Amino acid sequence: MKTFAPIVSLLLCAGLLAGQTAIPYRLIDTRHSSPTDSVREFEYNISVEQHLDAASIRNTVCQVVKSEKPPAYEVLAISIYYKLERYAPEESAELRERRIARYHWSKDSQKDKRRLVLFKDAKGQSLSEWRFYDFDHTKACR
Repeated sequence: MKTFAPIVSLLLCAGLLAGQTAIPYRLIDTRHSSPTDSVREFEYNISVEQHLDAASIRNTVCQVVKSEKPPAYEVLAISIYYKLERYAPEESAELRERRIARYHWSKDSQKDKRRLVLFKDAKGQSLSEWRFYDFDHTKACR
């Protein structure tokens, strides 16, 4: 029986990793503070081709941080949209309609339990009451 333990462990790990598949995203806008600003801020607006559940959104936030590698920052914001072609703040109605989630982290609000907010469910339906999650990419995205 001991000879099967490593195989079972490998299968379990493979299954866990398979559950955390990468979500393809497209970076549609990046904004950052100027080097002379007192607070270093980075904001990423991304578009995905599928609706996401909370776990997939967390995974996507981690992907963005790992892929985009923002330099030293004190504030990080990531907004996730469904099939948005371009980020145009003047078209706020379309942004609201396509917005899936927003993540906002600040080094000054480490105890904030509402960093991640979901506006739509995994089927793309607008939530009558937004869902807030305690998520911290500095701890969760390893």
